[in-house]
This record gives sequence, structure tokens and C-alpha cells, in this order.
Amino acid sequence: MHSCLRKRFRYGSIQPRVLLVCVLFLGISFLAWHVLQAYLYWRASPMVQIVNVADYSTLYEFRYGKSSAAVVAFHPKHRIIAIGDDMGEVKICSVPDGRVIHVARVCSKQVESIVFFHSGRLLAAGSSDGVVRLLTSSTKPIRNLKSNCGGALSLAVSPDDNVVAVGYETGKIISWSTKTGKPIKSWKAHIGPVTSMAYSDDGSLLASSGDQTGDKAKLWDSANWSLVSQLCEASSVGFTANGKVFVTGGRSSGVRIWSKHGKILAQCDLPAVTVLPVSKQLVASTYGGMTTLHEVPKCSRGRAYSGNGAIVRHTSISSDGKLIALSRERRLIIR
Repeated sequence: MHSCLRKRFRYGSIQPRVLLVCVLFLGISFLAWHVLQAYLYWRASPMVQIVNVADYSTLYEFRYGKSSAAVVAFHPKHRIIAIGDDMGEVKICSVPDGRVIHVARVCSKQVESIVFFHSGRLLAAGSSDGVVRLLTSSTKPIRNLKSNCGGALSLAVSPDDNVVAVGYETGKIISWSTKTGKPIKSWKAHIGPVTSMAYSDDGSLLASSGDQTGDKAKLWDSANWSLVSQLCEASSVGFTANGKVFVTGGRSSGVRIWSKHGKILAQCDLPAVTVLPVSKQLVASTYGGMTTLHEVPKCSRGRAYSGNGAIVRHTSISSDGKLIALSRERRLIIR
């Protein structure tokens, strides 16, 4: 009888301790799991990398905990960068320290494209609602360019800043007057979304590309917007600073270098997402996230920079050609 009471008392005194240990263990495990999730979410968050062209070292990384992607544009005269994300925000940040100078919520949709005017006083931000917003360099609104052609995926500003060409997801291109805010010309340029556009240095040509199979990069005469030539399948286009060389990049066509008149000068079989001419070199990013340097006009491959599998969605080059901004999509990045 007494032994049974002692056992019950002993077991009864042990149970609260066991229960307390279990509760503490579960609480600590729950906290650790959420800390791990937050860490992995931060590691998987999209980022904009500022890379030194000379040695391909990363100078700074902008990370975003909420947004899933970003578009980037360097200021044409100063070491600042504009970043647009899928939360509808545009940030103006100093480079390379990443200090936020200005920030504005310009829309409720994703910012799909962004570009500074050559004067540096204005910038244009295109969003998935089809509206291109003209802003000051401090993100104050000037006017909106509205269309019903779908998302504004790509932008190009003429060298005199009087015209902004907008490429839409429906395959249309509209050239807009930046002074009046009215459309100059609208035409069906590609089968699918217009993914990239660029003006030549003298503004006489506009290059455009799409991302659909069979959709070729095209050159347009900016005087009357007539088609000058069709080149190859490409998802990205760009002119060199002197305007004499034209570059295309695509999954099937690789990287190709063309003369201004549409004659192919060199090529390499590197499936490219984006191409970005940099002085006598060009930067090409692949679907695996690697970014490579190529000589122009030979297209010989130089240094390579690994992105740990995070796909480069958008690129921009600083005014002095020494820094590159790479916007990478949200993926788990293990260093």
C-alpha cells in the first residue's frame, strides 16, 4: 500500500518535468524552424549584384525579401542606379554602397522595365498594367503613357530624349513623344512579347527582339518606322557605344555580332538570356546564371562569372563602363 503510494507520488512528480521538457523542446524547435525559413528565404531572395568589369568581383548585393524580381538601370552620368520591383516600387540607390536615396510606389503592379533618359533628369518605368510612367530622377511623377497593349516589357529612349519606344507583351511597339505624351506610331513588330529594344548612337535605327520561336530580331528605321532588316532568333539586343556594332543573344542562336547594316561579323554558340555591349567587349548571361565576357567584334570568350544558378533577368552598365548591374531571379543560392 505505502509502496504503491510512493510510486504514484514519484511518477506524478516526474510527469510535470517531462511535460515541461517536451514543451521547451517543441518551442525551441518551432523557433529554430522559423529562423531557418527566414534565413533560406533571405538567401533565396532576388538580388541585384554590382559587378566590377575589370576583375568580375562583386562589389555589392541588393536583396529583396518581398519582391520576386527587379529591373535595373544605371544613371548615365552618376554612380546611382534605379531599381524597379514587382511590388510597384522604384528605388534610386547610390553605388556601390547601396544607400537608398529616393523611393516611390509608382503603381500597384510589377515594374517590368526601367530606363534613364540620356540627360539623366528623367526616367521611364513600364509596368505590367501597360502604363509607362515618366518620373524625375527623384521619382516625382511627370506624366503617364497609357495603352491597352498589355504589359510594357521593354523601353528604349532616343539619343535626343524626345522619343521613348515601348515594347509590349502583345508584340506591339509604340513610339511616344516625351514632350506631349502622345503616341507617334504603333505597329505589330513581333509574334509574341517584345523583350528587348535599343537605339543606335545616332538614333537612326531601333533594334527589337521577342522571345517566341521563329521571332527574329529586327532593325527599324526611326524616321518612318519601316522595317530595315530581320536578323536571327533572339531575346536580347544591343548596340555598342559607337553604334557601329549590333549584338543579339538567344537560346537557339547564341551570341552574334552584326554590322550596323545587318552583316554578321562573328558568333559563338552560347545560349544567352541577355547581351550587353561594353566598349570593346560584351557581357552575355546564360540560362544557368553564368555571365561571360566576349571580345568585340571577334566574339572570343573571355572571363566567366558564376551566378550560382540564379538566372539573370536584367542588366545595365554604368556610364564609365566599369560596373555592371545584374538582376537575378528568386532562387535558392548556396555559396
